[in-house]
Order: sequence, then C-alpha cells, then structure tokens
Amino acid sequence: MDKVNSITGPGGSAPMNRRKGYFFVQFVFYVIGFLFLYSGIVKLFDIYAFLSDIYGYSIVTPRLGVLLALLLPHAEILMGLGLIANVLRQGSLLLSILLLTLFLVAQGIALSLGLQVSCGCFGSSSETVSLLTLMRTGAIVIVCLLLYYIEMKSHSVVEYKKTLESVS
Repeated sequence: MDKVNSITGPGGSAPMNRRKGYFFVQFVFYVIGFLFLYSGIVKLFDIYAFLSDIYGYSIVTPRLGVLLALLLPHAEILMGLGLIANVLRQGSLLLSILLLTLFLVAQGIALSLGLQVSCGCFGSSSETVSLLTLMRTGAIVIVCLLLYYIEMKSHSVVEYKKTLESVS
C-alpha cells in the first residue's frame, strides 16, 4: 500500500491528474498538427496565390520564392501528420519551430518596413501582416517549444526507465 501511495500521492489523485495532463498535451498536439495540415493543404491548392504572398514580403529572390512555394506546403502537411500520428514527432516539432521562427522574423521585417502584405498563413484569404498576426505566430512558436520540451522530457524518462529495467 505504501508503494501505491508513494506513486499516486496522498488520496491517490496523481495518476488521474497525470492522465488529464496527458490527454490535454495530446489534444494540443492534435490542434497544432491540424493547424499545419490545414495550412499546408490550403496553400497547396492555391500555390500561385501562396507564391504571390511570398513575393509580397520582398525578402527572397524569385527562384527561392518558387522553391519555398513548392516545398513549404508539403513540409507543413508532413509536420501536421507527424504531430497528429505521433510519427517522428520530435522532428516535426523541431522543423515547425524552425519554420515558424523564420516566419516570425519575416513578419517582423514586413511590419517594420510597413509592407501591406498578406500574412499567407492560411492561403490567399489570410489577413494582412499586423501586430496580431505577429503575436499569433509567436504564441504558436511558444506552444511548439513547450511541446518539444514535454516530448523530450517524457522520452528521457521512458529511456531512463528502460535502462534501469535492462540493468536489473
């Protein structure tokens, strides 16, 4: 009985709280995953509008703009699927953090230059880059960083337990 209480805590409430926390984290993974999936699919169906949005930022060459327009939607779809299906989740998170940070910088440049450019977040119907879009992108970066921390922490605990089991 003492062993159970040491694991569950007083009143045995800790596993239920852990389970709720686990389901909440999984829910956030799904939300971010579907966000990337939707964003990538919308861009893929209107690739020329997305290319126009990329050119609107005025920070890439025409060749790089075409390359980005061709690759980014596919990357977003793969990242979304990775987060949803828990396949290469850490890699999906790292790539999303990298791309979102670059996007945050691009939005910041556009905002500081006073460019009236479509955000390009969710296809051609996206809103113009503003402080709100900048804050939204920043919030998503922070959520992805937290998810990456949680993912790394949970895997290090699992690996530690496997190591202990293999030694004993």
